[in-house]
Amino acid sequence: MVDSGPGNANLGSKVFYIWGSTCFCCFVFAYFCIPETKGLSLEQIDLLYMNVAPINSVSYRKQLISQGSELSEAKSPVVPVSGQDDSMSLHEKV
Repeated sequence: MVDSGPGNANLGSKVFYIWGSTCFCCFVFAYFCIPETKGLSLEQIDLLYMNVAPINSVSYRKQLISQGSELSEAKSPVVPVSGQDDSMSLHEKV
């Protein structure tokens, strides 16, 4: 990609723009699409994924940590992701 001649892209130092834009896109994806799970138990992570969007995960994570280990699924409301009713319950094994 950086060499000159027939069959090469001859980008030279411009190849950085490809690399830099890819890194920027990865940063944006990680910030907006991956929720923060540091310091949460597996049960709390399940609640986090069920109840909030990744962009709102920091405030919900603080709420889960402040509630501590007494947190149970019965205390948190289950919000359906779509408007459709599913015939299977959340606790039913597939």
